[in-house]
Amino acid sequence: MVWRNAVNVLGSEAQGLVFDAVDAPANQVSALTDSGACRMVAWSVSGFQKVGVLSNAATGRAWRMASDEGPNLHGWDAAPPPLGFLSVGFALSFAEEIQALARLRGIDLGRFGISVDNFYSVDGKMRDKTMHGGALPFTVTVTPGQNTGQTLDNASLMALVSDAVHVASVAGAVREQWQGQFRGYLNQRPLALSHPAPVSAPVADPRPICEAQGAGRPVSHILTAGNWSRASTTGHPLHVSAGGMVVPDAPLDLYQELRAPCGSGWRFLAGGADAPDAASYVSAGIGFCFMTQLEILAGLLDVDLNSVRLVQDTRFGQGGASSGTGQPATFAPVETHIFVESDTASPEQVVELIDLAERACYLHALCRTALKPLVRISETQIETS
Repeated sequence: MVWRNAVNVLGSEAQGLVFDAVDAPANQVSALTDSGACRMVAWSVSGFQKVGVLSNAATGRAWRMASDEGPNLHGWDAAPPPLGFLSVGFALSFAEEIQALARLRGIDLGRFGISVDNFYSVDGKMRDKTMHGGALPFTVTVTPGQNTGQTLDNASLMALVSDAVHVASVAGAVREQWQGQFRGYLNQRPLALSHPAPVSAPVADPRPICEAQGAGRPVSHILTAGNWSRASTTGHPLHVSAGGMVVPDAPLDLYQELRAPCGSGWRFLAGGADAPDAASYVSAGIGFCFMTQLEILAGLLDVDLNSVRLVQDTRFGQGGASSGTGQPATFAPVETHIFVESDTASPEQVVELIDLAERACYLHALCRTALKPLVRISETQIETS
């Protein structure tokens, strides 16, 4: 498999793992015709380490991101886990929508705290081909700042936050059941998958633009390594959180923790002109998570793969407050085109891997599960001066 005889390609420095990819060969902004599309071009580099370029038609920006797994999966812990990217994107999207709705209602919230806690379930075992990953209702907690507490009582703040969360851009992904759509290829030949095929046309194998990526990377402080995460007290097998202080007219500084099973924390900048947007972070999480499940299964089932590449399209509608429509955001099924190379694997083996990986993927489970977030207002007021 791609992680046999693997080395830590990403290295020990987090700076430079997330950066502006305007000049990257995998920048797909010019190829996107849907104004709401976010395309991810990703490839495995070593072990569970993966790199992706996220191109968002809505922002006209492209961002390079990298992911790894921690010691619980025998990774190098050199980059955030896939689930962390989604929690960061959710926190950013909800924070932006809360601010937008407050402006529409003439409310000055000032600074306030926000945190998102995502929970996931596991049924069955991968080795037995019975594993199903599941997504559980998540929580959105807002902690009033000094100015917020003077402007709104907790009941009014709860109403504002609940309304904003309901119409946020990412909320469309969990409002209904969205079954993912897949195309698969083994050594350039199409596979007959059991999943519905994407509505859009087939895409070219991204191998040339993946291989064209330069070895160097610019220094960037969008991502920095943190400390060991706090252990979860919820009892859920997987618990990922992201939280921070929301400051008007500034990017969101979020601390993401893998709280169960406990792993490293990571500090992300999110939003604004100098950091990735919510749709790009969420899309990265979905694509990286699916690739990880495919890689784990290939190792467990002894299916030798030389390389794995992915082209994924997501479509997030605009938030109801930020767009001024007042309507809940739309979404569409995640479209995945997966390209596998192997000297020994049969088409039947790769078809089975894709099917099992989709069932095991926590973030495809999140998209195909209608979830109602639990909104909370913290009783503790934070110091904002």
